[in-house]
Amino acid sequence: MKIRKVDFVLILLMFMVIIGGCSSSTLNSTQPLEQSTYGPKVAHEKIKLTVNEKNITKDVASLTLTYTNDSDQEYYYGVEPHLEIKIEEKWYVVPTVEDFAWIEIAYILAPHSSTQETIDIQTIYGQLNAGEYRWIKNLYSEGETLTLFAEFTIHN
Repeated sequence: MKIRKVDFVLILLMFMVIIGGCSSSTLNSTQPLEQSTYGPKVAHEKIKLTVNEKNITKDVASLTLTYTNDSDQEYYYGVEPHLEIKIEEKWYVVPTVEDFAWIEIAYILAPHSSTQETIDIQTIYGQLNAGEYRWIKNLYSEGETLTLFAEFTIHN
Protein backbone atom coordinates (compact mmCIF):
# COMPACT_ATOMS: atom_id res chain seq x y z
CA MET A 1 0.00 0.00 0.00
CA LYS A 2 1.50 3.31 -1.08
CA ILE A 3 0.72 6.39 0.98
CA ARG A 4 -0.06 9.55 -1.00
CA LYS A 5 1.69 12.76 0.02
CA VAL A 6 -1.55 14.34 1.24
CA ASP A 7 -2.35 11.27 3.36
CA PHE A 8 1.18 11.26 4.76
CA VAL A 9 0.97 14.93 5.77
CA LEU A 10 -2.41 14.33 7.44
CA ILE A 11 -1.06 11.29 9.32
CA LEU A 12 2.00 13.28 10.38
CA LEU A 13 -0.18 16.15 11.62
CA MET A 14 -2.41 13.79 13.61
CA PHE A 15 0.67 12.11 15.12
CA MET A 16 2.09 15.50 16.11
CA VAL A 17 -1.19 16.51 17.74
CA ILE A 18 -1.22 13.31 19.78
CA ILE A 19 2.34 13.65 21.01
CA GLY A 20 2.45 17.46 20.99
CA GLY A 21 2.26 19.59 24.04
CA CYS A 22 4.59 21.34 26.37
CA SER A 23 6.77 20.85 29.36
CA SER A 24 6.32 22.60 32.66
CA SER A 25 9.98 22.65 33.60
CA THR A 26 13.05 24.60 32.51
CA LEU A 27 16.76 23.83 32.37
CA ASN A 28 17.28 25.78 35.58
CA SER A 29 14.59 23.93 37.55
CA THR A 30 15.25 21.50 40.35
CA GLN A 31 13.68 18.61 38.43
CA PRO A 32 16.18 16.15 36.95
CA LEU A 33 16.71 16.25 33.20
CA GLU A 34 15.45 13.38 31.08
CA GLN A 35 18.22 11.45 29.33
CA SER A 36 18.11 11.46 25.53
CA THR A 37 16.57 8.53 23.71
CA TYR A 38 18.68 9.32 20.63
CA GLY A 39 22.01 7.64 20.10
CA PRO A 40 25.16 9.25 18.75
CA LYS A 41 25.01 11.50 15.73
CA VAL A 42 24.68 9.57 12.48
CA ALA A 43 25.79 11.45 9.37
CA HIS A 44 23.61 11.20 6.29
CA GLU A 45 25.40 11.53 2.97
CA LYS A 46 22.76 13.58 1.21
CA ILE A 47 20.61 15.15 3.96
CA LYS A 48 22.15 17.67 6.36
CA LEU A 49 21.09 20.02 9.16
CA THR A 50 23.40 22.84 10.23
CA VAL A 51 23.32 25.82 12.58
CA ASN A 52 24.32 28.97 10.69
CA GLU A 53 25.51 31.09 13.61
CA LYS A 54 29.12 30.97 14.83
CA ASN A 55 30.35 32.15 18.27
CA ILE A 56 26.99 31.76 19.99
CA THR A 57 26.72 33.33 23.46
CA LYS A 58 24.29 32.79 26.37
CA ASP A 59 22.17 35.78 25.35
CA VAL A 60 21.35 34.24 21.95
CA ALA A 61 17.75 35.05 21.01
CA SER A 62 17.43 32.84 17.94
CA LEU A 63 19.27 30.34 15.77
CA THR A 64 19.00 29.80 12.04
CA LEU A 65 19.00 26.19 10.85
CA THR A 66 19.69 25.17 7.26
CA TYR A 67 18.22 21.93 5.89
CA THR A 68 20.01 20.62 2.79
CA ASN A 69 18.58 17.82 0.68
CA ASP A 70 20.97 16.59 -2.00
CA SER A 71 18.91 13.43 -2.56
CA ASP A 72 16.26 12.59 -5.14
CA GLN A 73 13.63 12.13 -2.42
CA GLU A 74 11.20 14.60 -0.86
CA TYR A 75 11.05 14.83 2.96
CA TYR A 76 8.61 16.34 5.46
CA TYR A 77 9.32 17.79 8.90
CA GLY A 78 7.42 19.61 11.61
CA VAL A 79 8.31 22.47 13.93
CA GLU A 80 8.26 20.56 17.21
CA PRO A 81 11.32 21.75 19.13
CA HIS A 82 13.87 19.25 20.42
CA LEU A 83 17.05 20.54 22.03
CA GLU A 84 19.54 18.52 24.05
CA ILE A 85 22.53 19.47 26.21
CA LYS A 86 25.65 17.37 26.76
CA ILE A 87 26.53 16.83 30.42
CA GLU A 88 29.43 14.54 31.35
CA GLU A 89 29.45 12.94 27.87
CA LYS A 90 25.70 12.13 27.95
CA TRP A 91 22.88 13.96 26.18
CA TYR A 92 19.84 15.25 28.10
CA VAL A 93 16.60 16.81 26.85
CA VAL A 94 16.31 20.54 27.48
CA PRO A 95 12.70 21.16 28.56
CA THR A 96 10.71 24.00 27.05
CA VAL A 97 9.48 26.89 29.16
CA GLU A 98 6.22 26.34 30.99
CA ASP A 99 3.11 26.51 28.79
CA PHE A 100 5.07 26.62 25.52
CA ALA A 101 3.19 25.17 22.54
CA TRP A 102 3.99 24.97 18.84
CA ILE A 103 1.96 24.88 15.67
CA GLU A 104 1.16 21.51 14.14
CA ILE A 105 2.32 21.89 10.57
CA ALA A 106 4.52 19.97 8.16
CA TYR A 107 7.05 21.55 5.82
CA ILE A 108 8.36 19.98 2.63
CA LEU A 109 12.07 19.67 1.91
CA ALA A 110 12.15 19.17 -1.84
CA PRO A 111 14.81 17.08 -3.58
CA HIS A 112 18.05 18.94 -4.41
CA SER A 113 17.12 21.99 -2.37
CA SER A 114 17.81 23.74 0.89
CA THR A 115 15.69 25.81 3.21
CA GLN A 116 16.14 27.72 6.44
CA GLU A 117 14.23 27.79 9.71
CA THR A 118 14.67 30.36 12.48
CA ILE A 119 14.32 29.01 16.02
CA ASP A 120 13.35 31.51 18.72
CA ILE A 121 15.50 30.00 21.47
CA GLN A 122 14.56 32.41 24.27
CA THR A 123 10.82 32.02 23.68
CA ILE A 124 11.04 28.21 23.64
CA TYR A 125 13.72 27.59 26.30
CA GLY A 126 14.50 30.86 28.04
CA GLN A 127 18.14 31.80 28.48
CA LEU A 128 20.46 28.83 28.05
CA ASN A 129 23.65 28.13 29.98
CA ALA A 130 27.02 27.79 28.31
CA GLY A 131 27.60 24.26 27.02
CA GLU A 132 27.40 21.82 24.13
CA TYR A 133 23.96 21.45 22.54
CA ARG A 134 22.34 19.65 19.66
CA TRP A 135 19.13 20.42 17.80
CA ILE A 136 17.34 17.28 16.66
CA LYS A 137 14.88 17.02 13.79
CA ASN A 138 13.08 13.99 12.36
CA LEU A 139 12.36 13.99 8.63
CA TYR A 140 9.86 11.63 7.03
CA SER A 141 9.49 10.23 3.52
CA GLU A 142 7.37 7.29 2.33
CA GLY A 143 7.76 5.16 5.45
CA GLU A 144 11.35 6.26 6.11
CA THR A 145 12.41 8.38 9.08
CA LEU A 146 15.73 10.22 9.21
CA THR A 147 17.00 11.82 12.40
CA LEU A 148 19.21 14.85 11.84
CA PHE A 149 21.46 16.49 14.43
CA ALA A 150 22.91 20.00 14.39
CA GLU A 151 25.49 20.39 17.15
CA PHE A 152 26.62 23.78 18.45
CA THR A 153 28.29 25.36 21.48
CA ILE A 154 27.05 28.25 23.60
CA HIS A 155 29.87 30.29 25.13
CA ASN A 156 29.75 32.61 28.17
